[in-house]
Amino acid sequence: MNLFISCKSGGFQVYNMSSVKQPLGQADSTKELAQLFKFLGVTASTEIYCSSSVDDCEEYGFQPGAARQMVERALSIA
Repeated sequence: MNLFISCKSGGFQVYNMSSVKQPLGQADSTKELAQLFKFLGVTASTEIYCSSSVDDCEEYGFQPGAARQMVERALSIA
């Protein structure tokens, strides 16, 4: 499974790349995102793509650069 992550209202939405119409889940913290990754069975071979909203996260309620750091941290603990 390939995942797509975007920011929305200070949180994250995670989608399956083959069907970006409905999110697989959402998370409001690093811990919740890590739990979602575990639930989805994310492994080292899972390809994860981030929306430009992750890079421009301050427009979505995050501190500059915080969203990418949170995604990377969630992946390291998942």
